Amino acid sequence: MFSLDAADLMEQISNHLMNHADVASALFSILQNGMTGREGQHLTGLQEIQERLRKMRQQSLKQYDIDAVLKDIEKSLNEIEGLEREGIQQRLNDVQQRQEDAPLESDDQELHEAFLDNLAHQNEEFLDSLPSDPSGKVNWLRDYEFMDQKAKVKFEELLASLQKLAAEQYFQGMSQGLG
Repeated sequence: MFSLDAADLMEQISNHLMNHADVASALFSILQNGMTGREGQHLTGLQEIQERLRKMRQQSLKQYDIDAVLKDIEKSLNEIEGLEREGIQQRLNDVQQRQEDAPLESDDQELHEAFLDNLAHQNEEFLDSLPSDPSGKVNWLRDYEFMDQKAKVKFEELLASLQKLAAEQYFQGMSQGLG
């Protein structure tokens, strides 16, 4: 640690007074640029501190690129929602095709197809009412019964990747805290 003593400060001020006309500008220059003591110790100036902070900020932004992570999550959620909507529409088309191809053979089959039709419409309404933010979508979709298996698998993969990312960030924060 650099200990500032009066003799070092006076020497620095006198050196700066040779180049500058007044004490205020000499003190300002020392504050901005720092100074070196007689024993070679360096007192960091505001410019150097500012540069260190800028580099640390850039490193943190690179390391924790939140915007990119959120865009990736949003892209995945939109893909999942699209797959589910396609799956719902396919189910509805299948029910309609079966009804056109062959008349219903039993009341059970008619009830089953009516149930599928009703479920498909409920799921479409649910998807229409999803929140616009990624975290809201994830929370709502956790309890959702997917009709499309691909959408369900992709959502489970997304949840697993989010859990992994959260765990990595947690342990990285802990290790930095301990360091």
